[in-house]
Amino acid sequence: MIGALFVLALLVVASGYGMVIFDSFQSYQAAVDQRAAFNAQQAAERPGIGKVLFGGSQQYAPVTPALPYTMSPTSGADVYPIGNMNFTTSDAGWAFNVAYVSGATGGSGGFATKAMGSPSGPGEVFANLTGTGFFATTHVVMNWTTSFSLDQNEYSALTNALSTLELSWGRRVVVFGSTFGGTGTSTIEVVVENGNTHAQAVLATLAPTYGTPDASWVQTNGVSMTSAQKSAVFTGAGTYYLIVTANVSLTNDFGTSTFSVYYDDLGLVLFLATYSEANVCAVFSVSQSVPSITGIVFDFTSVYTEVVSQTIYAWDFALSSLVQLDQATIGGTSTTRGANVTALGYAPSGLVQTGSAVISVPGCGDVSTAPGEVVARVASSAFTTYTGTLGPASMTVFYSDTSKVTLILQDEGPSLVHFVSLWVSGPSGTKHFASTIAGADRFDAWVAPSGSVSVAVLYAWTPGSYTFTLVTSMGNLVSVSATAP
Repeated sequence: MIGALFVLALLVVASGYGMVIFDSFQSYQAAVDQRAAFNAQQAAERPGIGKVLFGGSQQYAPVTPALPYTMSPTSGADVYPIGNMNFTTSDAGWAFNVAYVSGATGGSGGFATKAMGSPSGPGEVFANLTGTGFFATTHVVMNWTTSFSLDQNEYSALTNALSTLELSWGRRVVVFGSTFGGTGTSTIEVVVENGNTHAQAVLATLAPTYGTPDASWVQTNGVSMTSAQKSAVFTGAGTYYLIVTANVSLTNDFGTSTFSVYYDDLGLVLFLATYSEANVCAVFSVSQSVPSITGIVFDFTSVYTEVVSQTIYAWDFALSSLVQLDQATIGGTSTTRGANVTALGYAPSGLVQTGSAVISVPGCGDVSTAPGEVVARVASSAFTTYTGTLGPASMTVFYSDTSKVTLILQDEGPSLVHFVSLWVSGPSGTKHFASTIAGADRFDAWVAPSGSVSVAVLYAWTPGSYTFTLVTSMGNLVSVSATAP
């Protein structure tokens, strides 16, 4: 018995516990196992600091819709690669170019407000050609172009079962003639082009008559696409173009010949018969001034009854279009997907409405927006019927503030990380924050596996280099340096 106790005591001392007497070998073994489990958990923990922002942060929940929100897809869904562009305030997202010139002068194009009174309201784009010189002929091709993309699911559905391609466009030829003699020909075409192969399909053609301009706007909705056109143009996921081209020739006798056309309400919808898609637009309202906003991060949690392709977009008010932030395949378990707007190269300020307007969001329809609002779209799709639930959801806004520092804490390991202490050191001095400190200096944050959490602390900073050191409840340290502007 004495020998056994002596051996056990030696084992305890060798293990670093000091002179501890165990009442049985089983209790000793349990202590050893507990320590080994702790060491294994400590070694597996992967705490991290994703980013340091010198300023504050505020998290917002959507104003609409109420969460959780049930997403019921439409079978044979409409995919809106290009929303109905009515050019209310600008020609953002579209580019004008002169593709071909033969003769003395070229063409011109641009944006006009209330020029020709389009039925959809103020704002149109135009293409113009003026030919001068005795018996001179000018031939010009003028294009208005925008791009759209198809993901792999959309492309597969498109090529397998395209029921309808719906082109919407409005146009008005306001001048096509001469002040003194002359002739002319023109053809206006709407074309879809493959961005990789440059194969084209003409969706609509208009041949205005010389000397007879349009008395009013001509609107067209719904265009069929043949199987041959479909297979020639759509060859894979990627970038495609919608081009509205005016091919114009003018010949003068003794005067000046002019051609001018205005376009509005340009949009493209693909109706996919075997494709199911659900959309929800979440509207957030921020209180920070737009110039002070330095970053925006979205987090959407969703679960679906089938495996779907989910894409997160945000409306860019500067571009007057949606920008894609995230795309992932999600199965039947609850999944949170984040999207850092700044990291993706978009200006956060462009996502915040500064005025009041109704915007046409593909998949969601018309959305009324007010100053300070942000609109995000979550789209899901599959080749089978399904239902989904969205929620919770949040948007974190980062803003400039010299009294605060915000840290993006990360967990890259398999288990929860509990951050319990933070040391900040730099030109403004050293400060300690901890879970054991009460009040404003308390620091206590949990991060889920593969997740991130933003935490702001009160620390008055000045320009210079700072070091941030975090300690977890498992005793792991992580440190990073950052420079304040």
